Amino acid sequence: MRKLGFKVARSKAIAALRAGPAYILFEERAVREGKNLLDTGEVAPEEVVALLHRCRGSPDQYCQTAHHREPSIPVHTFKPVLGGTRWYIKVYFLNATPDLEPAIFISVHRSEE
Repeated sequence: MRKLGFKVARSKAIAALRAGPAYILFEERAVREGKNLLDTGEVAPEEVVALLHRCRGSPDQYCQTAHHREPSIPVHTFKPVLGGTRWYIKVYFLNATPDLEPAIFISVHRSEE
């Protein structure tokens, strides 16, 4: 699995969100409602940027795991806390470079933990 690390992954996600709709993609999933509030429009890209800025690279707020269908693709899970609420943001990129590219969001929702 190609590793990006917390700082690069967070920067890439923020850059994609700021770059606009062409850079904000969503992974197809059986259940969208409640699991990807960015995809359903319930959360704006700017709100996700603010959440990512609150996230630290500590183990309780960030981890990198292999994609369930393609193990060579790292998936980045961010768990920032805002106003006492923990959020869950799961995203990946197809290239392991620091360059701007689309971010593919799997999940953006309040944590169920």
